[in-house]
Amino acid sequence: MDLRLAAASRKIGRPDYVLLCTYGCSDAVDINKTTACVSLSKMGCIKVTISKQDLPSISYFHVTCPDLTENPFTQSPEILWSSENFILFRVHLVGPGPPEFFLYMVEGPEFKRPMLSLLPDFGSYCVREMLDPYLVGVVPDDDGKSHFVTAFKRKESADCELHIYRLEGSTGTWSKEHIFPDFPSWARSGVFPDKVVALGQEVGYVDLLKGILFCNVVKNPVKAHFIPLPNLLPNNQHYFYEELPGQAIRDVTCTDGYKIMCVELEDLFGFTTRIPDPDVLHDFEVDPSMKVVKHMRVGWRLVTWYREIFWDHWQKVCKIHVDELGEVSLPPHGRTEPLPPKNLKPSSRAKKLPLSDLQTACPILCGDYVCLLSKWDYRDDEAWIVTVDMWKKAVRGLVRVKDGISMRLNPAYISFVMKNYRKGESDGRSSLVKDTPFHGKRCL
Repeated sequence: MDLRLAAASRKIGRPDYVLLCTYGCSDAVDINKTTACVSLSKMGCIKVTISKQDLPSISYFHVTCPDLTENPFTQSPEILWSSENFILFRVHLVGPGPPEFFLYMVEGPEFKRPMLSLLPDFGSYCVREMLDPYLVGVVPDDDGKSHFVTAFKRKESADCELHIYRLEGSTGTWSKEHIFPDFPSWARSGVFPDKVVALGQEVGYVDLLKGILFCNVVKNPVKAHFIPLPNLLPNNQHYFYEELPGQAIRDVTCTDGYKIMCVELEDLFGFTTRIPDPDVLHDFEVDPSMKVVKHMRVGWRLVTWYREIFWDHWQKVCKIHVDELGEVSLPPHGRTEPLPPKNLKPSSRAKKLPLSDLQTACPILCGDYVCLLSKWDYRDDEAWIVTVDMWKKAVRGLVRVKDGISMRLNPAYISFVMKNYRKGESDGRSSLVKDTPFHGKRCL
């Protein structure tokens, strides 16, 4: 393992991650170093600002039109995709026509300040070609002055079609390429992407139950290769066979052009008897058909994996059992707090309880931290994001979030890396992977 890869393995812990709400705010906010704007003929200036907050707090994305007296949006601006220093979002404007798509760039080799660009005719093309706007990724060209925006579309069998949009200056051109990836035998049906990542000049379409289809869209013709994700943990294998949403149990992030991280949440189960084991058993109590063993959930664990794109293997980084995380403080809730006697008001004090008592799903990987969606009960509207420090094996914090979020899918919050806009402090600790020994071979 060369020195560059060895050094990279010791720097996986990232202090520049934020947890970003995908639903944009349209209220005015103070200008900061993340502010970017672009002028359009029909609505004047559009301004974007990110209100950054350290984890476990949530950061917000503000989109405003200061030249207009009324809000021009029919619904909240929505972030569709993010990667290191890039955000793709759409806005629905008052009046007929498809939504408009914008690319926000924190910085690049040719500029040292944030930039905002309109993707001309992007919305109308997506409607015409029936493209899923959530399966879109962005990578820069070699010169850094233009960008490739790619949209994924499944064809028959495992084949797929890439629609490639080249944004250069204020103009954009479309091309289309049909690719035939070489999948392993167990993945012959191809990938059904749950999310899109970017790694250097490659766009990765992530099937969280199978693997990542990487496509180098800068090269002509497009080159594609498949990297499998680790085997599902034992109690999660039914997700593969039943084709359940992988977002409920897994997340994948890519950084620095060659690093890939994967986290998986697994519910743990045990068995318990419903009746005691008596010393005296009467004849009338004998009934072999009665089920006395009950299958019950006894907790969960988190497992993280790491690899570099050159490797032919994954390496397990960290494991945490929920019992290692202790208790959390939550406001009183009807499911666990009985009603007080008459003439007494309910207690407003926070209630401490084991984290294992909460329903937990949808891990979001943020460097050394994993953010989890938690509820008292999966049917509740009330939800929290619990941030777990994987290195210290501790709960970093708990934040109340939007009502009505599903425990199967969590499109409301994503991780976002903001290089050069956050202090590189890490509480004086090492990264999640301190010194990863290399095993196997590199796949160059």
